[in-house]
Amino acid sequence: MGVITWLCCTAVAACAAVPWAPSNDAPHELVAASSGTHVWVAVPVGGGCKIVHHASAMEGAFCRDVVQLERTPQAMVASGAALTIIMPAAGQPANHAAFSLATDRNPATGAFFYRPAGRLDVLASVPSDGALAGAATDGNDVWLLRRDSRLSLLRLEPIDWATEPLPMDRADAVLASWPDGSAQALAIVAADGADLLVWRRRAISDWRETRWPDSARDGWSIVAGCSRPTLLVRENSGLRVVYPTPTGVRLLATMAMPTEPWAVVGVGDGLRLLTAAADGVVRVAPIDPLTGSAGEAAKLEPQPTTTSLWLHLPIIGAVTIAMLLAGFIVRPPMNAPRQLPPDWMPLPMARRALALLLDLLPGAVVAVAVTECSIGELLIMPAWTPDIERTAPAALMIAVTTAWCLAFETTLATTPGKRLMGSRVLSLEAEGPLGSAGAGRRCIRALLKGVVLFAPALGFLAFVHPLQQGLPETLTRTILVRARPQRG
Repeated sequence: MGVITWLCCTAVAACAAVPWAPSNDAPHELVAASSGTHVWVAVPVGGGCKIVHHASAMEGAFCRDVVQLERTPQAMVASGAALTIIMPAAGQPANHAAFSLATDRNPATGAFFYRPAGRLDVLASVPSDGALAGAATDGNDVWLLRRDSRLSLLRLEPIDWATEPLPMDRADAVLASWPDGSAQALAIVAADGADLLVWRRRAISDWRETRWPDSARDGWSIVAGCSRPTLLVRENSGLRVVYPTPTGVRLLATMAMPTEPWAVVGVGDGLRLLTAAADGVVRVAPIDPLTGSAGEAAKLEPQPTTTSLWLHLPIIGAVTIAMLLAGFIVRPPMNAPRQLPPDWMPLPMARRALALLLDLLPGAVVAVAVTECSIGELLIMPAWTPDIERTAPAALMIAVTTAWCLAFETTLATTPGKRLMGSRVLSLEAEGPLGSAGAGRRCIRALLKGVVLFAPALGFLAFVHPLQQGLPETLTRTILVRARPQRG
């Protein structure tokens, strides 16, 4: 990954945090951001930091290292799958450099990749030699609250930061993303005695003030990525997670102060405690909403890819091509081996499809009963996806159907589905009478039918053959026929 060159770093509180003065030996907070589905953490490494990405779609305790920085960001803002990074002020005149990146998931391998590749997008710098009072998003734009001689609210535009009107000017105000139903609202938050004052931005220059009684505490900050307003309160005895209500705060969780750099973020409908070891290893622990304590921490491992699972697709493709070539070689599909007697006709494709559906029904019932899958999950065929677990119901259905057809065709030269369609399997040699095929050939045909069900592309041969012989019939020199209806 590209290296953004800056000077020595200083760790700061996460975005939207009220200044808090811990003891000298207390571990500092990690700079972290969460959009609810994507979590980004600036992990101290050496004299700088690395940005680590964790997503709920990784389906486990996995992460990816994104980029290495030589300074720790002052704030980070996560909006959907995008991340905005605000660096500490540097230079003369002082400016906060700003960068961004976005992530997406490769549908083939399941791995996340990042845009731009190997570097960060450079955004307009923020002129300021004062402290930032928070960075946040309203779901669309990125906003900063700058604290110089007075407060100023900035909104990121394509080429610069635009100044927007403020509803108030209080030195203790901070900026945060405030959950508002299913959306995110921009909010400016300040303490008024024991109460929490929240100004939520609803439209241009339209701010709504709300007072949350008895919600202000020393050392509080707003937890990013939550589905409802959630506050993190730091005390000498540890950490408390609360959420404000119109009648006061409600306690959600209590935790001992971590012994390593830490952060609390929202993921989905829950909370996670992140800690970073001196070697850069990040651990994540769920916060139990019932017991109010942090669960067992899991080490975030590099996200594995599912590339190996996709190897079955080339194998299926190779088997499909090989079987089709074998069918063409054994009996070219445009040359029928013989004409059928007048009283027999190939089973029409519509009846053939209906017979197959009827024969699949017992296997479908067994698969639903065993795996408790839905009808939609039952239709995810093995040749369509590399996710083996998702194809288990369909694979079980095909296996049962193959065994069902094998038993009936070997003994009766037909299956219940074919019988209901008035069809049976007969021998189709170039010479001799059209009679019953031997049990061995019918057995092979039933097994080949299972192969076709696992690789449906093999069914193509039945559509181009003049007698509508599919691959199983072509290779076993059999045919699926029904008696020709008598006229008059």
